[in-house]
Amino acid sequence: MYLAEPLRGTLADLFRTFAESIGGGEVVSYDPLNDDGLLAANELCFGERSFPHYDIGNADYLVSFGANFLDTWATPIKHSVAFGEMRDREHGVKGSRGVLVQFEPRLSVTGASADEWYGIKPGTEGEIALAMAHVIVSDKLFDKSVAKEADAWLSALKDFAPSAVAKRAGIEKAAIKKTAEEFAKHDHPLAICGGPGTAQKSGTLNAVAASILNHLVGNVGKKGGVIFNEPSLLGQAIEKTLTFAEAASLTRSMTSGDKEAVFILNVNPVHTMPATPSFKKALEKTPFKVSLSSFMDETTAECDV
Repeated sequence: MYLAEPLRGTLADLFRTFAESIGGGEVVSYDPLNDDGLLAANELCFGERSFPHYDIGNADYLVSFGANFLDTWATPIKHSVAFGEMRDREHGVKGSRGVLVQFEPRLSVTGASADEWYGIKPGTEGEIALAMAHVIVSDKLFDKSVAKEADAWLSALKDFAPSAVAKRAGIEKAAIKKTAEEFAKHDHPLAICGGPGTAQKSGTLNAVAASILNHLVGNVGKKGGVIFNEPSLLGQAIEKTLTFAEAASLTRSMTSGDKEAVFILNVNPVHTMPATPSFKKALEKTPFKVSLSSFMDETTAECDV
């Protein structure tokens, strides 16, 4: 078995070719804060199981649900440059200093850079996004392209009135209403959800809710909005990223002696997996362990090579 960080392009092809050349073997990706929830949401909403381009540099009002995009999520260097452009009146939207609003349970680097930061109860990111959608539909602030859908959306969002969601999320109703109104009234609003916002039980729901906001303001496929990329010429990433349940199942399988060998690349499940089931004990039961990681960590220390 080959357990690696998320791979794409030529390195992914190399791992596949190597696995096939020695008689097969499953190649899986492991990332404790993976974006499977986001990918699943994009497939549900847009039929695209891929990571889109969030045009932050050309947005003028950005609402982030748990995405620490300036520090750890996705491509923080790219996002930091784009964030600087959004803030600069001479680069992003001319004459406009873009606004950032962050909803998250813990203050992150991105949250510390926000114009408005709201500390919320974990797992309520999606509910807040749907409450914002409720305001947009109820107050008829949606883009004209979705006008015919208004009644259907109002019915679908009836359980997400801001007052009820605010109590569950631990914030003020006024915060939801204000953010929704400002989001819809700007020319290039953008909602994103990722990192801790999607790496949880309700991660797919949270990402779907953010996509609903983007749909209601008509920014999908447009400047300052959500833009899906053309397929990569370097091939697709290894799509199989383990969920927590699958990682736990794999750990139990290794502990029972089902795997004869494991190759590990730049992941540290001994440290990042919970104590039960123990990945360290699973490695002890695996006859041959090889680490291809860049430096010594807890998992590499348990390997034979």
